[in-house]
Amino acid sequence: MQPAPSLILEADHSIGEAVRLLPDGAQKQDEHILVRMTPTGWNAITIAALRKLAGEGKTEMSLASNLSTRSLPSLFPDLPLDAALRFVQDAPLVPVVNRANFRQVEGVITREDVFRRYREEESE
Repeated sequence: MQPAPSLILEADHSIGEAVRLLPDGAQKQDEHILVRMTPTGWNAITIAALRKLAGEGKTEMSLASNLSTRSLPSLFPDLPLDAALRFVQDAPLVPVVNRANFRQVEGVITREDVFRRYREEESE
């Protein structure tokens, strides 16, 4: 599991506000940024997609209105590795959330993280 990202966008942020919140020098255009949906749930958007929407003049529109209606799955930190494997096949990243507060991200898991961990277990 990777640490919780330093930037988590809110679904009601405007596209313009989301672009302004990007860290200076955000170079990885394919990097996914987590979006906290309202009232619950998670989604993600790439830096490239955010910049494209801003370039199309959609800076006043909300993130929520420009995201897929399909939410990202989420996991809890105490779930076994095979639970993560089921979700990372279809999601670019999976938020790992606190059981007591589903809106609190404790970390994220990517497909590469899961495969790396399986390889480590096989070599032990």
